[in-house]
Parts: sequence; structure tokens; C-alpha cells
Amino acid sequence: MIRHVSPVKESNFTWKQLRYITLYAGDIYIHGIGLDSAVYIPHTAFPSDESAKRFYAALVALWKSRGRPETVPHEVRAEFAPHTGVGDGPPSENLPA
Repeated sequence: MIRHVSPVKESNFTWKQLRYITLYAGDIYIHGIGLDSAVYIPHTAFPSDESAKRFYAALVALWKSRGRPETVPHEVRAEFAPHTGVGDGPPSENLPA
């Protein structure tokens, strides 16, 4: 299950609903059945271009395996582990305080 949260809405969709994932100019777009529009992850969400490329590669591996985390190396999973917002350190520069 993939959870997408934006300032406007929150939605969940399955790996099976994905049709393709693109990396364009450092930004990641996730397209799928039943999505109103593509899920957009801007390159500014990552500390570097290399980090964005690692996330993209992990996302594609998860998509192809229908969400099996063992298809992504442990160090990459640790780098992009979900944050709960509690005790995760300082808030992102891109989010309101």
C-alpha cells in the first residue's frame, strides 16, 4: 500500500494500481489507475540529485516486486524510512513549522 498525503487530500493506493514511474529533471512522477493525477515528488524533497535517483530506483524496485521491501538494499530502506513526525528531528525546510 502506498500512502500519498498532500495539503489538499490524503489517498492510498496499491502497487498493482501503478502503471509507470518517471524521473524527469530530478522530479519523480507516479502514474496509476484510479489516481486523479500523477503523484509528484519534487527534486527539492531530496538533499541531492543522487539521493533522488536512489529513491527512484527503490520505488521502481518496489513497484516491480509489488511492494516487497527485501528487493531494496537495507541501507537504502534506512535512508528513506517513513517518518512519523514525532521525534524524527527538525521539521523539513519545505514544510510549515
